[in-house]
Amino acid sequence: MSSTGWQLLLRKLWISYCRFVPWCLLRCDRPWRMYRRGRDPVQEFGAKERLYLRVSRADLASVRPDGTADANFIKFPDQSFNRSGFSEPIDALIPDPAVERSKRWYSLGVVEFPVAAIPPEVTSRQAVPCKVRVVHDPYDINFAHSETRVYFQGQRLSGAGTDELTTKVERMKWRLRIRQDARFKTVLAPLR
Repeated sequence: MSSTGWQLLLRKLWISYCRFVPWCLLRCDRPWRMYRRGRDPVQEFGAKERLYLRVSRADLASVRPDGTADANFIKFPDQSFNRSGFSEPIDALIPDPAVERSKRWYSLGVVEFPVAAIPPEVTSRQAVPCKVRVVHDPYDINFAHSETRVYFQGQRLSGAGTDELTTKVERMKWRLRIRQDARFKTVLAPLR
């Protein structure tokens, strides 16, 4: 058989192999549990479910032995987390290929805290409460991805819209409530 014949045969075998083996098994950049695999979002969070948050070395230093922390590392709104129901703490460190800054995982750590510690509302400038929800928002390569979202009169706010509607003081009070209610636990420390 000629070299071209062998190449065609190998190519046909590879194509037929790829039809039966999911592509994510051929990639080795993350655990199988992280892939979405056609699963629908699960919006109910368990009473004991934890959130895993990737944080910097400086943020890890703010976690005290009693589990309290400044909580300034929690963005408002749209903070991304991994939920414990579908992941392990190490999964929060696996970089997203689409985000350049996530590739610096070796200098990051992971903290965990209960989902119940997220305050359900923040007061707007008009003294009307804005609802804050933790929403399961899976990615194809990270099924456990979740984030905090802010809603004002039923409409989702994000970025500048939230800054216009809520004051810096109210956002800080929201973080302080997390600080009071949550007990942070460092589950993974940075490598260097």
